[in-house]
Amino acid sequence: MADYLAKLQNCVLPLRTQLDLNVVGFVFELHQDANLPPNRSKLRGIACDTTEVWVRNVAEPDRPAVRAALDYLIEMLSFATESRVALFFEEYPAKSGLYQGRSTVGTIQVWRPPFDDNVEVKKFIEQCYPQYVALRAPRQLHVVIDYIHHSVFQGLAEEVKIALACVTFECLRDNWARADGYPHINGYFREKGLTGANPPRVGIERHLSEMFRQVGVAAATAQADAKRIVDIRNEVLHTGLFQGVNNHQHFEFLETTLRTYVLRLLGYTGRYFAYVGGTSAPLTI
Repeated sequence: MADYLAKLQNCVLPLRTQLDLNVVGFVFELHQDANLPPNRSKLRGIACDTTEVWVRNVAEPDRPAVRAALDYLIEMLSFATESRVALFFEEYPAKSGLYQGRSTVGTIQVWRPPFDDNVEVKKFIEQCYPQYVALRAPRQLHVVIDYIHHSVFQGLAEEVKIALACVTFECLRDNWARADGYPHINGYFREKGLTGANPPRVGIERHLSEMFRQVGVAAATAQADAKRIVDIRNEVLHTGLFQGVNNHQHFEFLETTLRTYVLRLLGYTGRYFAYVGGTSAPLTI
């Protein structure tokens, strides 16, 4: 039995305190670098070493399971911290000199993260880990999280951010529809259970409405207006521009809807924040 040590980049947790995550029988101790600035937004747009991860008393046969679990945790932490968290160092046994290093890509983009306290981050990880692992491949959730990360990049034009958010909805819809049994024939999703060469098509607005309903979000609410999503998507993807005078409001709506949908899909219950500025009150599932 020996300790396992990993080091992460870009994992900017709300509080610079130790965070213990209990998943699949292991305790992952996340130790934040005490020298990180208190204002997390000062790190936005850069990549830096942030976190040591310790797992105590790991038997050699359990090492692959620890690493696999850590890979999933890194993806979930990327969602929770609004950044692309990455592993750049691992050593087993810890302090033995038997380490592996790796190059990474990605940056910190934290601006309006879903959680403002480590308690909520811990709750999100521990509540949602089994569902995340189960849905990751069929729903391509790691791809969704990466799209979200790119859609909030500092310095991008508002129309580009809106377009990337819309592509994220396309990814969610495509994988949901296939998993839900909608046949994809000649480039279109079709009605279920019908015969013939070209059954009637089913559009994205209906699919989005069904997706939201399945996770318990009422249609046409502030977090699940399928028509508004499709209207924004059609304009920005077909013209390359979005003519709304309040583009930031449309972008905030898209990001909040993405956040709400992913959290509900994964079975999260608790507080989280909409993607809006100011001192908004938290939402609760």
